[in-house]
Amino acid sequence: MKALTRWAVFLLIGLPIQLLVYALYPLIYLAWRFLIFKPRLLKELPSHIELDLVLGARTRNNGQFLDNDDDHGAFTHYNFVKASGFEQLLDDEGNFVRRRNEDGSMNQKWVSGDVVIAFCFANLFYKADDSVIKKAVKNYLKHLGSRSYDDKSNGDVSNRCNNFGVNYCPDSDTAKLGQPMAGPQFYTNSALLATGYHLGIMYKAAFWAHWLILGGWYWAFAPMVYSKDNGLFYVRDMSMKALYVHAQIFGKKWWIVKPMRFINEKISTHKNQLFDAMMGEAPQNLPACMHTFFSQEENASSTGLGDGRVSVYIPEALSRISKETKLK
Repeated sequence: MKALTRWAVFLLIGLPIQLLVYALYPLIYLAWRFLIFKPRLLKELPSHIELDLVLGARTRNNGQFLDNDDDHGAFTHYNFVKASGFEQLLDDEGNFVRRRNEDGSMNQKWVSGDVVIAFCFANLFYKADDSVIKKAVKNYLKHLGSRSYDDKSNGDVSNRCNNFGVNYCPDSDTAKLGQPMAGPQFYTNSALLATGYHLGIMYKAAFWAHWLILGGWYWAFAPMVYSKDNGLFYVRDMSMKALYVHAQIFGKKWWIVKPMRFINEKISTHKNQLFDAMMGEAPQNLPACMHTFFSQEENASSTGLGDGRVSVYIPEALSRISKETKLK
């Protein structure tokens, strides 16, 4: 679907549906709050296990080529990409790439919001050139997402990266329509717009227009809810990373701190050492090698999970985050 058509669908269909979502969400929240949510006075501690140090050391420094199974982990990206590697995570048009393989080919299958957040998270520590960020932001706004190339989304925006509300997504199982926006989708878009905030007045205007019209003030109060069967541990992790991007750019603003506290203090069942580090708490009792996605587990524990997404860098990264956060 052409960019102008996606914009027409957004304005004529997606935005009116989004307004309806805003009207109904408070009722959904109240039902969740009193029927599903169970407050915890004391969070359980994580239970990390020792992982393969040899495998973890292999992922220490290898440029934009990720010598493990991870193709969109924010921890991996911000340590291994380096400033000169960011351009390798975009195609020529400015679409995000899951992974640049060592033979130069690109993995652009099912490009998702996590790929966008990982790029922004990485940029906090190894700054990409302004021209790279500008290309990424402009292309993302043009297509209202990042385009994928696979057997279903051959140049269309995947449902996984459809973050501006209901729109056409050929890989969606719901009449080829992407989902309405909620807090996680909003914060994905906003993290990228915040990353480009310094580029000039037009980028600042885009950020605040998105914040005002699509609900930066609205989602701050309760960015997400979950069902009894799905606690959205993965979603809360990516949302925290997106919010941390905002915190490092804008500082300790209420519309950033409030949703982060909602996720970390209200709906997390276990002590998540990444989330705590973002809020300024120094991590303790970490193993020497950890799983890159430990913070997405329900128990916030690094257990290996049977794959190669492990790194010796993560304990050091957590310490760095806790020292550099602007939320202390």
